[in-house]
Amino acid sequence: MAIDNLINHPLFLLSFHHSPAGMALAAASGRLLAANKALCQILGYSESEFVGQMIDDLCHPDSLENKRKFWDELNLLSSESTSRQMEFDWRHREGYAVPLRITASKYVSEETGTEAWFILYLTQPGGDSRNHDERQGNDTALGTSPIIPVQEQKCPQLYELIAVHSHDIISYCDPEGIILYTSPAIHRLLGYHEEELIGRNSAELIHPEDFQQIQSKHMDGYTDDCIHICRVLHKKGNYIWMENSVKLIKDENGQISNIMTVGRDITTRKQAEEELLKSEEKYRRLIEEMPEALLIQQDGKWVCVNEMAVRLLGAANRGELLNKPVHDFIDPDVLQAASSLTETLSNDDFVTTFKGKFITVQGEPVEVEFSAVPTWYEGHYAVRIIAKDISEARKAQELLQNSEKLSLVGQLAAGIAHELRNPLTAVKGFIQLLKSGAADKQQYYDIISSEINRIEQILGEMLILAKPRAVQYLPVDIHRLLEHVTTLVESQAIMNSIEIVKECEQSLPFIDGDENQLKQVFINVMKNAVEAMPHGGIITVRANKLEEDRIVVRVIDQGSGIPADQLERIGHPFFTTKEHGTGLGMMVSFQIIERHGGHVSISSEVGKGTTVEIVLPVFANNSL
Repeated sequence: MAIDNLINHPLFLLSFHHSPAGMALAAASGRLLAANKALCQILGYSESEFVGQMIDDLCHPDSLENKRKFWDELNLLSSESTSRQMEFDWRHREGYAVPLRITASKYVSEETGTEAWFILYLTQPGGDSRNHDERQGNDTALGTSPIIPVQEQKCPQLYELIAVHSHDIISYCDPEGIILYTSPAIHRLLGYHEEELIGRNSAELIHPEDFQQIQSKHMDGYTDDCIHICRVLHKKGNYIWMENSVKLIKDENGQISNIMTVGRDITTRKQAEEELLKSEEKYRRLIEEMPEALLIQQDGKWVCVNEMAVRLLGAANRGELLNKPVHDFIDPDVLQAASSLTETLSNDDFVTTFKGKFITVQGEPVEVEFSAVPTWYEGHYAVRIIAKDISEARKAQELLQNSEKLSLVGQLAAGIAHELRNPLTAVKGFIQLLKSGAADKQQYYDIISSEINRIEQILGEMLILAKPRAVQYLPVDIHRLLEHVTTLVESQAIMNSIEIVKECEQSLPFIDGDENQLKQVFINVMKNAVEAMPHGGIITVRANKLEEDRIVVRVIDQGSGIPADQLERIGHPFFTTKEHGTGLGMMVSFQIIERHGGHVSISSEVGKGTTVEIVLPVFANNSL
C-alpha cells in the first residue's frame, strides 16, 4: 500500500485523527507526513504547516542533540515489534519550548520490505499515559526506553501501532456488530481484557435505552461517519458514558464489510454537564422568582430578561424585548447619564443605585431605581441590571411628605394664631384712636401698615408650605430662607420663652435646591428644638461656608438632650422621642436633604442640648 493511500485510508483517518493525544506519521528521514488535530493544538501549527517539515526544525534547539540520538536509534530498529520512548522539548509556533514525551513505533512497507515510517505518539509530561505504562508494568525513565513488544496482528499493521498507543478504545467489528478486535485501552476504561470481548456482539455492552436510540437513528438512513453518545457497560456492572466515532468500511460493491469505532470516556464531562444543567435550572428559577426585574444587556441589546422585566416594560412576552436595542427603553433625558454609567461599568466598577426612567413597549415612561454590575453571559462581557418600579413608592412618598407638611401647618396654627392676634389687636386699637381724632395720625398709619405687612408675611409663608408645587431645583438664598422659617417658628418660641438667635456668615453662596422642601426641613428641625425646651432658653442658628462647594447650617438648642441609644434611631419611620410625635418628620427631612446631595448629622448630650448639622451643596453658578 502506497503511503498516500495509507494516510487517506478510512481506518487511518478515524484512529489517527480522533486520538486525544498528539500523533504524527514521519518518514525515516524525519520528514513529517501527517499530524493530527491534537498535536496541532499542542504546538500551535496547522496541519498543512506540519506536513513536509523536518522534525529537526520543530525540535527546540536545546533538545536537538538528544532528538538526533533518539532518531538514529529508531532507524536502527530491526523489526516492527519494537518501539522507543524519550522526552525532549519541541518548539511551539510562538517560539517557546513545549516538553513532550514521544513514543515511536516502526512500520515497514509490505510492498518494498525496506521503506520505513514511524508512528509518533506525543503526550505532555504528567499527562495520562497509563494505557502505555500499565501494559509495561514499570515506569519509563527519561531517555530511551526498554523495548516494548507489540501485539500480534488482528487488524492492519499500521492501525495496530496506532491502536496500541491510543488513550481511546479502538474497535473493529463485522457488519453484525461482532467484535473482531479492540485496543488495549479497553482494559483501562472498561475493565475487560481484549480476549473477553472478541466474538461478542458490541450491542451487549450498550445500555438498552441508548441502543434503541441508536437503532432508530440508523433507521432514518445510514451514513458512513457518525457519532453516538451512549452508556457502555463496565466489567464491574456500572455504566460509563462514551462518545463513539463510527466509520463504516465498505467493499468494492458498496456493502458494509466492517465497522470501525473510536470510543472516548466522557463520564466526567457528562457529570459536569448534568451539574451545569442543575445549576442552570436553579439559576433560572432564582431569576424567575425574583421580585425585581432582571435584565442582562450585551453589546447594546437585551439578551436575557425575567418575567418581572417583561411586566415592568409592558411587554406581552420576552420576544418583544430580547435582542432589542437597550436605548429604545431608556428615556432621552437620562441617555447621557446612561452613557457615563456604561463607561463606569466598562472599568469593572459597580454602580450601587441609579434612578431614572425606562420606556415601556407602549412608549410610556416608568420611574425605576436599579443597580448595575459587570458580568459574563455565555462567555462574553455583559451588564446585569436589577430594577424595580418606584412610581408607586414615589407617589406614596409624596403623599407622606404632603401629609407631614399639613401636620406641621396644623401644629404651627396655634402659635401663629397667637402671633396674628397681637398685630390685629394693635391695628384695631390704632383704628379706634384714629376715629377719636387723636393727633400724630401718620405715626399710627405707619404702625398699622407694619403690622399688616407682618400678617401678610406670616400668611404667605403658611400658604407656600401648605400648597405643594412641583419640585424645582433653583438657586436659594440661605439667609432669606432662614429668615422666613424663623418668622414661622418664632411665635411658638415666644410662647415658650425661647429666643432664636441667628449667626450667619455674610455673603454666603446660594445653595442648589427646592426652597419649599428646604423650608419644611428647617421648620421641622427648629420646631423640634422649641419643643425640646419647655422651660425656655436660646436656640442658635448658625450658617457658615464649609468648603468651596458646600455650606453647613447648625441648629443648636439647650434642651434635655437625647440618649446615645436613641440617637442612631432618629430618622427611622415611627421612631420619636416626643409623647405625641409620629417619627415621620425627621424621616422626611433626611430624605429631602439626601435628594439635595447633602447629609444630616445629629449630636447630643443629655442635660445640655442637641445640635443638628445640615450640609448642602452650593449652586454651581454662584455669580448670581
